Amino acid sequence: MEVSQKWRTFLGMFCGYVVYTLCRRTFTYSQPSLMEDLGLAKSDLGIISSAWSAAYGISKFGYGVTSDAFSPCWCYALGLAMSGLACISFSLVSNLALLATIWFVNGMFQGLGWPAIAVLVTNWCQSTELASWWSALSAAGNIGLALSPFLITFLVSSLGWRVTFFAIGCACVCVSLVLPFVIHDEPAQPVSGDRKTKKPKASAGKILELLQNKVVVLLSVCYFLVSLSKEGWSTWGLLYLMEQKGQTSTMSGSVMFVFEAGGICGSMATGVLSDLLLKWNKSSEKAIDRLPLCTLLGVWTMSAFGMLHFLATGHHLTLLYVCAFSIGFSTYGIICLLGVMACEVVPRHMAGASNAIISLVGQTGGFSSGYPIGWVMSRYTWTGAAYVWILAAGAIPGLLSIAYMSFKMTRRPRAQHED
Repeated sequence: MEVSQKWRTFLGMFCGYVVYTLCRRTFTYSQPSLMEDLGLAKSDLGIISSAWSAAYGISKFGYGVTSDAFSPCWCYALGLAMSGLACISFSLVSNLALLATIWFVNGMFQGLGWPAIAVLVTNWCQSTELASWWSALSAAGNIGLALSPFLITFLVSSLGWRVTFFAIGCACVCVSLVLPFVIHDEPAQPVSGDRKTKKPKASAGKILELLQNKVVVLLSVCYFLVSLSKEGWSTWGLLYLMEQKGQTSTMSGSVMFVFEAGGICGSMATGVLSDLLLKWNKSSEKAIDRLPLCTLLGVWTMSAFGMLHFLATGHHLTLLYVCAFSIGFSTYGIICLLGVMACEVVPRHMAGASNAIISLVGQTGGFSSGYPIGWVMSRYTWTGAAYVWILAAGAIPGLLSIAYMSFKMTRRPRAQHED
């Protein structure tokens, strides 16, 4: 019975997170229709996008550090239901201020999704299987992101953006009603293993201590930069391909699908590869051994954005696919490794707070990919936006090299820091 409950819980989380990600990408792939139907400028779309990113970052951080006080199952279902209602409300208005406000509300409730999954996985998994299930549920988000270019662009082109938002919103509400009957907060018997069932809560003093940790700060800045590049491409990629590369909406959607497919491969492959490197090195310095791979991915990201802008043209569709896959693989891989390293460079009881901090800073990068990038485009065209993505990606290897040296100089045995 317990095994079947565990599988039902994970199936509910997996399917629910696919719908979560479809909901959040509805706006991205409806942008051309919103511009045509409502007369919105790119800067207006940037305001809406930035409102969502700001709300999502605030919500994800707030719930991440207080998640022990709430039922993760009900928070997961509530977040999906309210995100769906926000989608439905979005389909009924035309005013820019209302659109931005409603999408801000959507972001606030979207922020309940992943922190709830983190608590549920921790409650249900032993230490020896935690990483495997974590990767699988991360892939659920990538699957939703990979489906969205085809599904949403098809719905928008066939039914219009209003019907699309309404339909996605109804799907979210329907799935959310099923989740409480499928997902359980924790097993009847606590899981065994070396991981503690109850973790010490992060205090303000511990969070301040994390902010004084140079490696955590550098990882946070890298998270900001990779999020600026990845979310910038996720938000503006469809329009970039249509306007700068002369692709149709359908072909642009297929390129974005390849980007998300690269993200799935990158998330899974970098985690497995970094673990293999650790086993090969037989080192206890886990985080420091992951840094070279993360640095290499940063160089790959910069190169892929450079090839996309300077070499790929509308006639070289294969090269567009290669660049999109490379951007997805490298950016999602960096994000996966940064999250792991943020947990490994601090004592175990501060791992959750450390991850919440770098996620919040990363979301600031997502926020900056909205209106600020839209403003850059209005002043310097798509070339300006491309240079922002290239320079942001190019700064990551340098910062990771500094983090490597700082880690070498300040690293102390983990046991000295643990309670």
